[in-house]
Amino acid sequence: MALTLPPHPLALAIVSERGETTRMKIDELKPRLERSPFRPFSVRVSSGATYAFTTERDLAATKDFRVIFFFGPSGYTIIDAESITEISGP
Repeated sequence: MALTLPPHPLALAIVSERGETTRMKIDELKPRLERSPFRPFSVRVSSGATYAFTTERDLAATKDFRVIFFFGPSGYTIIDAESITEISGP
């Protein structure tokens, strides 16, 4: 028998707020990722790490832009759009 708890009243607010925040970040990221010609930009994530996208070969993204891939010299980092705290550059 599974235990079912009623939804917490704040749960919907948290999910809604996260969704809106993520959408704003995606709306800000998408033009930079699709810009032609490419112009360098950087993102800072909640851990404090900063990733500088200097060429279009440095990045890839899922179709919905919720996940960004940063390709470094010998590896890659997966960046969740929700973790981005700052976007800088043109």
